[in-house]
Amino acid sequence: SLELLNIPVPDMTNFNASDEKAVLQLQVAAAQAEIARLKDQIQAIQNPVGLFFAEGVQTELPIAMLHGWTEYYAALYSHGTTTEDVFGEELGTFVMMAARRKGGTTLTIAAMGRREMVLKATEGEGHETHFE
Repeated sequence: SLELLNIPVPDMTNFNASDEKAVLQLQVAAAQAEIARLKDQIQAIQNPVGLFFAEGVQTELPIAMLHGWTEYYAALYSHGTTTEDVFGEELGTFVMMAARRKGGTTLTIAAMGRREMVLKATEGEGHETHFE
């Protein structure tokens, strides 16, 4: 409401049409300020300051661009990564799954997102578990 935003509300004793217009303008201004605040909050949640983030599957992504990320797990492709390898409590709010050639300076393929979305189990054909 207007009081929460420290916007003075006109005295309603002798309320008239021009006062109503002023109140409506104040309410619109308050609503616009709240929308801007919520947009900023959404932006901060989606793209934390200092963290490289790109939506969708990325290819040939230079590792040098990955500021803000910490490597949690790395193994050769032949290792056969298991869920136990990538479900540690140390994981942050955002996770990235990627592959690179041995000794490479780019990620051949990578995808990142909020932990609960990236590591959400889904059922595949043959009752296999896949991760989105």
